[in-house]
Amino acid sequence: MGKSIRFPVPKFSVACAAAGIILYVVLLIFQGGKWVPVSSLQRASHGEGELLYEVMVRELGEEGREIPVTIPVRDRQYSDEEAKALYDTVLPELTDRILGGNESLEAVRGDLDLVRVLEPYGLTVRWESENAELVDSFGTVVNSGVSEEGETVWLKAVLTDGAHTQEYAIRVTVMPPVLNGDEQLKEKVMEACRRLDTRQKTEKELLLPEEVDGKKLSYYRERDTDYTVIPFLGVLLAFLWAAREKMKEQNAKKQREQFLLLDYSEIVSKFMVFISAGMTIRTAWERIVVGYENTVQEGTRKPRPAYEEM
Repeated sequence: MGKSIRFPVPKFSVACAAAGIILYVVLLIFQGGKWVPVSSLQRASHGEGELLYEVMVRELGEEGREIPVTIPVRDRQYSDEEAKALYDTVLPELTDRILGGNESLEAVRGDLDLVRVLEPYGLTVRWESENAELVDSFGTVVNSGVSEEGETVWLKAVLTDGAHTQEYAIRVTVMPPVLNGDEQLKEKVMEACRRLDTRQKTEKELLLPEEVDGKKLSYYRERDTDYTVIPFLGVLLAFLWAAREKMKEQNAKKQREQFLLLDYSEIVSKFMVFISAGMTIRTAWERIVVGYENTVQEGTRKPRPAYEEM
């Protein structure tokens, strides 16, 4: 038999392993095993949501039954005083967060960012607008046609933590968009047309303003009939005609080649007959040509390419 190989185990390693086992046993003895006696369960902070605790319920008495129970614990709610103080604190932050790309609520030219949730306070916000045509409850701003002085819109913010509710009125001044030269002229023409449309609403036609902002204007409409298609039709027709002529040429060439093949055997056969009769090649050639010309002149035969070449 072979000798088994033994690896020496350091004494320090054995001591560490033993210490760990002993410490585990001692903790179990003093803490009463896996389960620790409790009399309360910790709540999560407001807005963090519900917590679930696994608890072992032990019945006191002779039977001493034990049953596992999962107990849900809702997050902590604000007291009345805490809620009021919190709402007053977050109002400045709320007005800053809804600005979007605007510099201040006194000069709103772009859409607002009407937030629905305020983190980390666990508050929700509901918005209402007194003039949804200028600013709706989603923060969309429509400032076309607003005067240079701007127009005031009041937004109502309703804050709630689920138990307490607080309303705030926030003043917003909607200003007209910043336009370049072309955009300004377009806006003025549109405004002038809107005024004339109201005055002429019973007329069959709308007479356009001849002058806007001290400048004479003329107007042009795109033609109802678009003639630009005509040149394209001409090019297309030329292409189709060229393709048609090319196809006719190819067909004629193909037909000529077919007639050449058909006439070749006939001409060779006549040559053989005339030469066998004692004619020379020249005489046989002339005889074939004269016979062909007579049949064409009489109308009994149509021109054929092989004979025409001869």
